[in-house]
Amino acid sequence: MTGNNGYDPDDYLKRFFAFMTTPGSRRDTHVEEYNRHFFARLAEGRPPHKCGIQEKHIDGLVGLVPIIVYFRHEPQTAATSARNHVALTHRGPRMEISADFLTDTLLRVLQGESLQQVLASGMKTQSNPLFGHPFTKWLERPDDLVVGQRLSSACYIEDAASAVICLAFIYKRSLPGL
Repeated sequence: MTGNNGYDPDDYLKRFFAFMTTPGSRRDTHVEEYNRHFFARLAEGRPPHKCGIQEKHIDGLVGLVPIIVYFRHEPQTAATSARNHVALTHRGPRMEISADFLTDTLLRVLQGESLQQVLASGMKTQSNPLFGHPFTKWLERPDDLVVGQRLSSACYIEDAASAVICLAFIYKRSLPGL
């Protein structure tokens, strides 16, 4: 992003394609589901911008962090760029809701609010559907009763993102400065 003075989806796709197709560039034996579908759709003749699939895994949010941090002083650009990026690989309303949550939360923390303040505010205002759980009632319950019985421990975005919110809220005491 630094070399392009911002986020450029074409540049991302070019780098993504080069990395995934250059022998020896990756040594990870796990290939995320969206990667397989992306290249299958590309092989069908779809344009690269249209190869993302309706996705449901929390790993689709990882690529948003550098975008949000890069544009931390331009909140609207951060939000738009994050939405554009997630649409390249992990399309769909569940991912958009989660991208919006991550963008808002990270921007607010980067601007000086504590993570506790941001999460408590979201729970109070229900500013995002991911806050639609009784987190405060779960505070004193063992983790495995919350994540495992109330929320799935799988990587599916609705439960995984809500589990992260819950665990971050519960364990905020052990995160200095947050």
